[in-house]
Amino acid sequence: MKTLDELKDLVIGERIEMLLQEQKKKLPKKSKEEIEIINKGVKYLESLDEDTHRMLNKYIDQLFSTIAKDEAFLYTQGFCDGVKLVNGLHQLNKLE
Repeated sequence: MKTLDELKDLVIGERIEMLLQEQKKKLPKKSKEEIEIINKGVKYLESLDEDTHRMLNKYIDQLFSTIAKDEAFLYTQGFCDGVKLVNGLHQLNKLE
């Protein structure tokens, strides 16, 4: 059985992925220049010796992992800020 934190992380991860997929649909297609840069990068990575390639892949994986954790943190904080804002507005309405 998953812990509450694992469940929270799973829900947040799924929501972020869903939002990113929606955003991706709205973005314009990659330009020829962007595609060219990506292809050059792929060719460069393929030209590396095995040890360098493996080390660079580990670095990229770690970088993406850090970014994913940052995204989840920011999403959670944004949600908490929204709840605080709603509660604050509710308190203001009580004063009127």
